[in-house]
Amino acid sequence: MIFSVYSVACTAADSVELKLTSEKVYAGDEFSLNLFISDNSQMSGAVIDLSYDSDKLEYVSAEPGAILDQNANISIRNIDGKNPYVRFTYLAPSSSVTSAGVILTVKFKALSNATGKTEIKISVPNAGDFITSDLEKISYTAVNSTVEIIGTGSTAKDPFEDTNSEGPIESQTVEETESNTETQTQTEESEITTELPTQNDDGLQTGTATNWVAVAVFAVVAFIAVAAIVAAVVIFIVLKSNKKK
Repeated sequence: MIFSVYSVACTAADSVELKLTSEKVYAGDEFSLNLFISDNSQMSGAVIDLSYDSDKLEYVSAEPGAILDQNANISIRNIDGKNPYVRFTYLAPSSSVTSAGVILTVKFKALSNATGKTEIKISVPNAGDFITSDLEKISYTAVNSTVEIIGTGSTAKDPFEDTNSEGPIESQTVEETESNTETQTQTEESEITTELPTQNDDGLQTGTATNWVAVAVFAVVAFIAVAAIVAAVVIFIVLKSNKKK
């Protein structure tokens, strides 16, 4: 016990609340917790431990709160290589803490394979480790922290967001429908374009003009063929008549 000089304390001070904030975090994320002390604590010396589950949390760093002077110290400890805890110590014999506020901010990291809830517990190792400047022991009430780890940041669903699990499927269906509609429209436009007659530079419908030209050529050829046949028959008759004479 670092405050052996205070072991003669005999009168209990009014009960003080020590409260560590709670958080809801993603696995793999770092987060900070604040240790609050209630008003008029008259704290002049303290040893406060924050024990945590090392299977779910990893200690990162810590720093004294703004209401304290330079007499605070923070360290990370463990018992027999396990059951780690953060130890906060404060010693200011000539002064005391009278206002409410944060006396410690500690940062943890939620392990990537951790899920569920875990508790960070507040404790004072010995009765003489939480005292006033008059060497009085301070009775306290601890409000422990609960950290809920909800999964990895890349895959976990946000607990505050109400999303529809079928949203991506619906979106895909809409996209496919729009794609099919666009394809059908393009096909119909292609069919319409194929059926419409084209126009030449003079503004004539080339499809219709080509058909009339073909008919005219066929008629001329047929007329010439018929005329040739008639002429041949006439010549044949004339020649035969002359031969008889």
